[in-house]
Amino acid sequence: MRIVGEFSGEVPGYPMLSRIRGYLYDAIFEANEVSVLREECSVLLGLTSNQIAVSGLEKLLAICDRAIEENLCIYFMCD
Repeated sequence: MRIVGEFSGEVPGYPMLSRIRGYLYDAIFEANEVSVLREECSVLLGLTSNQIAVSGLEKLLAICDRAIEENLCIYFMCD
């Protein structure tokens, strides 16, 4: 099951995750911002039991970990 949705504005307390507005929008995280994105994902992972959200957050955490290891930016390109 896939849930497709969009955010119309910033989610309070989560400025980095708020950049991921939906599949029709690009999201760019510079290398120096990735650790902040990772922290936001970690916080949310501890707050949710929704399996779809957990799966997505775990994928984002893995992406962040790799980007931090390699000092890379993260680009999510729209479809």
